[in-house]
Amino acid sequence: MQEPLSDLMAPLRYFVSVPMWAKTALGWMYKYLGDPNTSDFFLCQSTKAIGEQTSTIFVFAIIFDYTDKERTSCSVGVRWIAIAFIVDVQAGVDRVFASRKRLLKKMKDEQVDLILCPATYSPAMPHELPLSVPFPVLFATMLWNAMDFPAGVVPTDKWREEDEAAMDAYEEKGLVEKEIKKGCRNSLGLPLSVQIVAPAFRDEMVMRVMVDLYDSMKKD
Repeated sequence: MQEPLSDLMAPLRYFVSVPMWAKTALGWMYKYLGDPNTSDFFLCQSTKAIGEQTSTIFVFAIIFDYTDKERTSCSVGVRWIAIAFIVDVQAGVDRVFASRKRLLKKMKDEQVDLILCPATYSPAMPHELPLSVPFPVLFATMLWNAMDFPAGVVPTDKWREEDEAAMDAYEEKGLVEKEIKKGCRNSLGLPLSVQIVAPAFRDEMVMRVMVDLYDSMKKD
């Protein structure tokens, strides 16, 4: 018996079902309306790169399908589609490796050992926020997963009344900012954090800085 899908997944399920051509059209529409963040949100999912990521699903579908004794014409079609996408998967992986190489070179040239950056664009967020705008909200963590960089998050403060009041002046340039602003509301007492990131195999350095930062925050 399959476990029922949570209602929180409804926005994400609906978004995934939107055809690629519609996402592309929405992206260019928001670009024309002067909303670059929402435009990027739609366009980044209608590119070839997203096809490369999702194509792994088709690859697994092939393996699973070949274990099925009943092979219909439809399943044969799915297998051929999956085979056609395998090359695109490798192309996407190659681009990730090239991006990682450029980033490592830049860090070495600038003598940067660690990167201190936000963990999220809001305090501890409602469960439904990453499902409504997943890429903009989770970009700060997804990026380092793709780069294969170890990262750690340290709480530094809590959301205060002055932070809540400051949200009144937060400019809503588009749908992304509107959702983030809504996610920040009623967050009094929730933690604010920073993220420490380093190149691969420097996990100990990340943890050392995390401990030092956490201890210094406790003293303050």
